[in-house]
Amino acid sequence: MDRRIVLLPILLATPALAFAVGSTFEMASRKVVISLDTDARYDRYTETSFGALTLFKDPLFDNQGNYLVAPGETWTWRWERLDQPQLVAEFTLTYIGGENGCWSDGDCEPIAGYYQGLKWPCMPEGEYRISMTHNGAPLGSGDFRPTRFRPVVNDLWHTDSLKPAPSAKEEGEITDYYVTVSDDLQCGQPLQDVEVTVKSDVGKDDLSHEHLRNDYGTGKFLPSPGFDASVTSAPPKINGRTNHDGLFMAKYQAGEHGVQETLITQLKRPATDTDPEILGPQHKSSLHIKVPDLVEMIDEIAPVVFADGGTCPHSAHWLTQNSRSRLYVISEIYHYRTGRKLSLNDASVAYGGVIDNKLPAGGRDAACHVSHRLGNDIDLNKMDSGGVDTLESPVTSGEKTPLIVDWLTRLVSKFGGERMPEATIHFRFPD
Repeated sequence: MDRRIVLLPILLATPALAFAVGSTFEMASRKVVISLDTDARYDRYTETSFGALTLFKDPLFDNQGNYLVAPGETWTWRWERLDQPQLVAEFTLTYIGGENGCWSDGDCEPIAGYYQGLKWPCMPEGEYRISMTHNGAPLGSGDFRPTRFRPVVNDLWHTDSLKPAPSAKEEGEITDYYVTVSDDLQCGQPLQDVEVTVKSDVGKDDLSHEHLRNDYGTGKFLPSPGFDASVTSAPPKINGRTNHDGLFMAKYQAGEHGVQETLITQLKRPATDTDPEILGPQHKSSLHIKVPDLVEMIDEIAPVVFADGGTCPHSAHWLTQNSRSRLYVISEIYHYRTGRKLSLNDASVAYGGVIDNKLPAGGRDAACHVSHRLGNDIDLNKMDSGGVDTLESPVTSGEKTPLIVDWLTRLVSKFGGERMPEATIHFRFPD
């Protein structure tokens, strides 16, 4: 056997923190090489994750293949903490010998090399010394400082969905955002003073505003009481630090757009006089800014046609359930009365909110609609499916009947709706 990985049995109770990355040393004394590997976050032999692995190799054969170990030879390893003087761990191993070449830990057979490991995922940050003796005589020692836990998101919460601002003069809905930060080795240690940066992006699968995909978010971050933070608006971003519980809190307010957004959380432990900067993995979470439960008006379920005017090139045929049901019945009555179909223009986009102009400059501003944000507005085109002018023509040709637009206005009013005071044919339902 040429390798052993042994878990030291003596681990004194200490606060849970982690072995670090980046500190190594080697010492040679007589035939022993001592090395400290602090980048061993995963051991391929035991398939175990832990903070670090302290290794000792003792070549126990000479160049001619003769076994060098005599019965009774004893090795001792000690881990001591220097900044808070205490013995952390100690392990002693004695070669017993005999016919089977046994050792005090129960292993029997001569070995070509001895690797002694202290596997301790949650080693406290501090100053340490590892020392080794052979038959009571010092073989060497080395001082080291394990660096820090890599910070990871332990828990993150915000609501899944917010309503966009109902108008340019009103505010969108707000969600609390909180994140707790712990170590990456699941030691349950809350990490204080971790720098938390959160930004918002429009998701790549957004349904309402394809031109904004992968662009920065449309809302804004707000500080939470008790947490100092710096905020930027374009792109929306907030930066602060965790408290002694590993907690950071902020708020996010929806803007005017109805979009699918992604909140991206980045963690960093800043450098100190003794420890290097260390980054944690990004954490992404989805936030839907939307008017809830909008449904699409499609010509398969109602006698309508669509003819968008081109000034607002979005797929804006979404309505509330109630508004779509009313429009469905109105379109059936119109088709029955005239034999033609209503021609629909804009309602709302899939998630509601502002319908912008898509331009590279100022593309987030409202374009052809101040309203049409909540799924209860619908524009009709002037010409219906038969090319009849609904603003100028009577309901029945050759008869003294009201103009189509007036007749439709009365019909819409029977369903609780109204025509808005503008030149276009714009109807609004109560919900």
